[in-house]
Amino acid sequence: MDWDSFKTPLNKSRLDVSSSSIPSSIRSNAVKRDSLAAELERDPQLSSAKRHQRAQVFSSTISHASLERQLLAAQTAKLQLETKLREKELLVERLERDRRYFADREKEEREEKEREREGYEQAKKAADQETRTLRLTLSSLREELADLQDTHTSLTRTTSQTIASQKTQISSLTHEVTLLADQHASFKLLAEDRGAQLSALQAAYDDLLSSTEKESRLAQDEESLRVVREEMARQAGYVRNLETSNARMKKELGVLRERSTSVEVLREEKRGLERRIAMLEELRTKVVQLQAEVDAGRREREAWASAATSSSSPAASADKPGDTPISITQTLSELRLAHARLLEEHGATSALLRQRETQLKEYEEREGQAKKALAALEQNLRAARDKIARKETRALLAEREVSFLQALVASYNAEEAHLASSSSQEQGQAHVIDEAKNTRIQQLETLLKDYKETNEKLWEEVDALGGKAALQGRQGNEGSAEGEGEGAQGDRKVKVIEELEKERKERKELEERKPPLPHLPPPTTPLTPSSLGLTTLESTTQTYLTQIDTLEQTLFELRGEIAGGRHVPPGVRVLSMKGNPEEEWFGLRQAAMDRLKGENEALMRRLRELEEVAAAAANLSSSSKGADGEGGGGAGGDGQEEGEGDGEGARKNGKNVEELVPRESWELVNREKMELEDQLKQKEKRLLRLQQVFASKSAEFREAIASILGLKLAFYPNGQVRVTSMYDLSASFVFQPASRSSASSSSSNAGGTMQLIAQGEGGPQDLPSLMQYWVEKEQCIPGFLASVTLECWEGYKRTREGEEGWMVEG
Repeated sequence: MDWDSFKTPLNKSRLDVSSSSIPSSIRSNAVKRDSLAAELERDPQLSSAKRHQRAQVFSSTISHASLERQLLAAQTAKLQLETKLREKELLVERLERDRRYFADREKEEREEKEREREGYEQAKKAADQETRTLRLTLSSLREELADLQDTHTSLTRTTSQTIASQKTQISSLTHEVTLLADQHASFKLLAEDRGAQLSALQAAYDDLLSSTEKESRLAQDEESLRVVREEMARQAGYVRNLETSNARMKKELGVLRERSTSVEVLREEKRGLERRIAMLEELRTKVVQLQAEVDAGRREREAWASAATSSSSPAASADKPGDTPISITQTLSELRLAHARLLEEHGATSALLRQRETQLKEYEEREGQAKKALAALEQNLRAARDKIARKETRALLAEREVSFLQALVASYNAEEAHLASSSSQEQGQAHVIDEAKNTRIQQLETLLKDYKETNEKLWEEVDALGGKAALQGRQGNEGSAEGEGEGAQGDRKVKVIEELEKERKERKELEERKPPLPHLPPPTTPLTPSSLGLTTLESTTQTYLTQIDTLEQTLFELRGEIAGGRHVPPGVRVLSMKGNPEEEWFGLRQAAMDRLKGENEALMRRLRELEEVAAAAANLSSSSKGADGEGGGGAGGDGQEEGEGDGEGARKNGKNVEELVPRESWELVNREKMELEDQLKQKEKRLLRLQQVFASKSAEFREAIASILGLKLAFYPNGQVRVTSMYDLSASFVFQPASRSSASSSSSNAGGTMQLIAQGEGGPQDLPSLMQYWVEKEQCIPGFLASVTLECWEGYKRTREGEEGWMVEG
């Protein structure tokens, strides 16, 4: 705001007095300042007098400006009071005109009542005729109902026949299931018999192994290393499978957590709807009260009308024009307006109430569905947690086995080093101890293998029972037969878990009782060779083992097929479409499994290559050490051979390093990368389309604001908004969001969230007063913009009229 226009000139007498108070020596020297004047000005008394004089001048200027502002405020108040007076006069005239209008309308209403009475009689006659026609249609509809009931009885008979046929099919299927259960029991008995035979053969095989001679220690060491290497490869693959399954379970857990958050959002929406229903109940009571008031007003009006008609006389009608009093007419008009408004509010409220009731029913149904889904998801989550715990325990056991095997290999290496440095007599004694140790090791390895196979079977049964229990928990309330099946599965799961715990305890006790391998006692019985009987027993044992494995595998597969509902009995043929969803799902699953197998084979092949390279390097290092220990005669030749060996190892390493990553893994990663790139392109296209739509909608919004309010809006990234009037482009204002302190102080007003920070050069003449009143005093930015728009429109209109007059004169 330019405050220079409010400055007033100083009084001449005041200037004379102030100039007279200054010494003549200073006034005479005011034209040219020298060192003496500078010394005088440094005097503190003179400087204080000057400051006092300037303070008086400034206070007088401020008081004069405040008086002028008060004068302007008084003038604006006077103008406002005059406009209010004119408005009241216009209101009185309008009320008089309304009174006359309502008197005419009352007369017209009486005439219209007569016409409505006649129309009512005609409508009654038409309604009587329509009731007769409706009765005829009712009789015809009753006949149609009888026909439909006949068709319904026929359909019920057909459905009962189909139900009976389906029950017979179910009975036949249950008979087949019993047959399969009998077959399963027979297979189990056969497996137990074969297990007993296997235990007897194993005992005989152990007795024969105790009397046989063993091969050389080097072959045994190579065999043990090969077994350890295979076991380590198997354990590494098993750990990778566990990691993939753990990642998949984590993803499923994230999905379940997102679903639980969506359920919480639905609950919050339900609580909001309940609050809205409470508000609607309050509105309903208010509507009932207003309806009662309207009825009371209507009864009072009828009483007034009857009193007015009974008190009227010919003399009174000759003296007065027959109109009702002004107060009664005003009260009547107010009651009519209130009645119409209340009827509108009642209709809107009732419509909103019906809409909210329908929405409430929908949300209640959605809540029930969400609760069911949440229960199913929680049960699935518990099953997944149990499965993850079992996988973690298996991984822990695998890690313990790997550490045990590593310790075993270290002990073997230590024994080899000790035997290499010992004498021949000690080597002979160690040979006897090694044979006893090998016998004990083979016995323990066979026992460990049996325990591992039993443990794997129990784990598979537990996983299968856990999946079935989760599936049955999801379908828990569908019938009593399924409830009985679930109970049987739960009992079976408890039994299997008890057997598993028992097996774990036995294995732990066995490990605690097992002596350390490097310090085995020598054998107490002499070793007797029997090669022929050993080979025959080994062959028979191998055949029995293969037969038992095949039978167990067949039994396991048959059990899985029966549990999954995919078992087809002999003599039964199942027909299905070529492109059914189940076949497609199995095809996708098989393709994924084949891809994983190929990748696993490539990784195992790469692992074997690296192990071969490491073994070659170890052989080269051991040969180089032996060459260094022999002497100086063959040092040159050995060095040359060692150089050649190193060259060959380096070439082999370079050849193996060329393919560090298998091609199958690279193809899978490349395919995933291409899919992600396609998804990224699609999302970028959607984002671009949304940006275009947003730009077009924002342009339409600005055009609509300009055409409706007469204001142009420009939004800046820092949150500021520039508002320009359509009728005066130089009248522009810049607003920005208010700070927290100012927003909290002006939270009661609607315009307290924005601040005026800049303005243009144009605008109406009384713009400072408008800003002071609307922005500073009232804090109403919409009122300020409306006043500015009105003033700019008036100026624009005057300018246009002047241009048109000038053109006409020209």
